[in-house]
Amino acid sequence: MLSHAITCYHVLSHAITCYHVLSRAITCYHVLLHPITCYHVLSHPITSYHVLSRPITCYHMLSHAITSYHMLSHAITSYHVLSRAITSYHVLSHAITSYHVLSRPITCYHVLSRPLTSSHVLSRPITCYHVLSRPLTSYHVLSRPITCYHILSRAITSYHVLSRPITCYHVLSRPITSYHVLSRAITSYHMLSHAITCYHVLSRAITSYHMLSHPITSYPVLSRPITSYHVLSRAITSYHVLSRAITSSHVLSRPLTSYHVLSRPITSYHMLSRPITAGTVESVSKSSDAQTVPGTPPPPELCLAACSPTSVRELIIISALPYFHGSLNGMLCWGWKQREPTLAGEKQ
Repeated sequence: MLSHAITCYHVLSHAITCYHVLSRAITCYHVLLHPITCYHVLSHPITSYHVLSRPITCYHMLSHAITSYHMLSHAITSYHVLSRAITSYHVLSHAITSYHVLSRPITCYHVLSRPLTSSHVLSRPITCYHVLSRPLTSYHVLSRPITCYHILSRAITSYHVLSRPITCYHVLSRPITSYHVLSRAITSYHMLSHAITCYHVLSRAITSYHMLSHPITSYPVLSRPITSYHVLSRAITSYHVLSRAITSSHVLSRPLTSYHVLSRPITSYHMLSRPITAGTVESVSKSSDAQTVPGTPPPPELCLAACSPTSVRELIIISALPYFHGSLNGMLCWGWKQREPTLAGEKQ
């Protein structure tokens, strides 16, 4: 997933309270429900790796046989999900409820190794899918919707790489030593999702981390902090894009027409400092240095996060209520309680 190793990478366990997409060498790597004793995800072996519904001693990526599957071509320092073309690549399509990488075999799939011109990530091929260890200037997920694309696993509270149709796919433009999905700044954060006609930041299958429940038409992913980040979608239940590196982020749990993530880093980014009940609306004052894109007024239900190096406002998410449970090693731990938004006259 990364060009470098991850120290603590909880993809999921059930609902993972503390999720680090990457950090360094993975000492704890939960991808699925139960641990496997022998599984090398990164340059170092991981002692605990949940891939299947039950523990496996030798690590079968799926209970069904895969003809050729290299999850790691080496003790991956740069993490190759597939170092070489695999004729039949079922990471978990059937037996694994929470880890589906492909519902069908892919002929050539490199996650982080080199650019691939043709990659069958899911049941259908994508025309141009570059997952590089370097920044992507152009990122086409696929020309056709993919029915089931899971890079990692399911039921991840903070980071869904898998679930049902893929919830989230992290592609970092360059190695980062410490990468938190919702705690620190990520320069390039690719997320894929369920039946993506264009680009889903996340899918609805995600239990605790909803980026988008519907497809977005445009999503620029840059190798640097995103200066212009438009998420044109229908309804996002709860969209936590970044925790840091977002100075002004229009985040709402209701349909958003415009989502701007400014490139200016912030020292702290609190999605929610405390639980809020349904219907609770807390106004967030807009600071003088919060930036907006001219000609793009935010929707009425949009909650602005006015952030500055000295002060950070809170993002109030209405429909999806995050509950912070504390921190682990300075990492953000959270849980979710999903609520359906009630929008009068919501356009479909």
